[in-house]
Amino acid sequence: MTFLAWVSTDLGRPDAAEGHARAAWHFAEECGHSGLLAWVCKTRQVAAYWDDRKENALRHAEHGLRYAMRAGGETEVMLASTLALDYARLGRGDEARIMLRHAQEVGPGRADYPGGPLSCAPERALSYWADACLVLSDPCQALEMASRSVEISQGRPGRTRNLGTERMTVLHMVRAHIDGGALDGAVEALAPVLQTPPEARAAPLLLQLAEIVGRIPDASRNGGQGRVIKEAIGAFCDETPYTEGCPPLAGDDIETRDHWWWRPGWRPGRSFYTWHFLVDDQPEVHDLVARMRPDLDDVAILDPIPPQWLHMTTQGVGFADEVGEEEPAAIGAAVSERVAGLGSIRVTLGPVVADAEGVHLPVRPVEAVAAARRLVREAIAEVWGQGRVPEAAEGFRPHVSLAYVNTSGVPLAPLREMLGRHADAVPVTLSCIALIDLNRDEGYRWRTVLTSPLSLRTA
Repeated sequence: MTFLAWVSTDLGRPDAAEGHARAAWHFAEECGHSGLLAWVCKTRQVAAYWDDRKENALRHAEHGLRYAMRAGGETEVMLASTLALDYARLGRGDEARIMLRHAQEVGPGRADYPGGPLSCAPERALSYWADACLVLSDPCQALEMASRSVEISQGRPGRTRNLGTERMTVLHMVRAHIDGGALDGAVEALAPVLQTPPEARAAPLLLQLAEIVGRIPDASRNGGQGRVIKEAIGAFCDETPYTEGCPPLAGDDIETRDHWWWRPGWRPGRSFYTWHFLVDDQPEVHDLVARMRPDLDDVAILDPIPPQWLHMTTQGVGFADEVGEEEPAAIGAAVSERVAGLGSIRVTLGPVVADAEGVHLPVRPVEAVAAARRLVREAIAEVWGQGRVPEAAEGFRPHVSLAYVNTSGVPLAPLREMLGRHADAVPVTLSCIALIDLNRDEGYRWRTVLTSPLSLRTA
């Protein structure tokens, strides 16, 4: 269960990781294995950190260190290194430095740790120490530690070489070069990471790359090597078959999955700028929803969407607290300029389908909507640069959700059988695209920032 929790975080599902980790904790507690209890805490720390719950991550690390000190060795090194990094991330520099020294002074311990990702060889410990030094504003020390880590890793025989840790460590080197003002070094260090095959591009790797783009100084972001880094990372992410928060629309799922887990970066009160096609003004859609609503209301695991909040998710921009005051208007102007001559888009919605996280109407054909999305991405790149355009370019599957799943683990077959009674599809005409400020505290709610018509208005 601990391994399942770890892999779930790599797949961008910290909510699932937490469920697996709770089960793992029960079994570890039953057998009284201090080392395994420590690693379960470490796994929960990883999930909490990548879910942007840094205080929770720190508490898991503190809890885990108590068990790790009984086990000693690699387990204690890992939990002490993790705690040092978490202290640094929360601005507790003195405690971070004390814990770094603790980690570096740990002696040999029991060798019955689980192994694989649940182990801490010297190169992995050095990677954590380098990350902590970066947060503590010591890029020179960070670069030295990260370089030693990569050197040790590259000397390992094939099966014992941890490429995932090695790639993340190389990104520490990239960050150290950027923080030290050596963008040429950052470009050189980044190159091997950009050769990572698509199937090995774990969610933490993509999130770390996004953070690197944000570390490039403003003065360098749109020119020279800073621009090279941004565009290279942007191209890498565009080629990655991963779209945050966009579940597959194929009917391969057999059980439900709670849609309302807190995706990375989200927390209560936070909002997100995104472009949507809004369909609240489409009478055909309202009529279809009205016919289906009694059946949707009867399914306890579904949260039907009120008609005024129906939408077609299209292209994210960024969290509102990370977007400059003037930037929404600038991006909006660039989008309006591009889509003005596109012309109204006529598509068909439906028939209704269900996947693990909800009930929705697929969009057919997708080409015109996808073309509009490409123009929005071009506009964002014009304002921010290609490297800062969020989400993958590929894998876009437009749809209008009618209800979200609120419970995991329920077989989908009965729901799909019920939906089979609704075989209708409706035509709609999309005449504009909207930039909205989206909040999800009580379901998806938003304020419209601006709208961009798809065709020029005539007098």
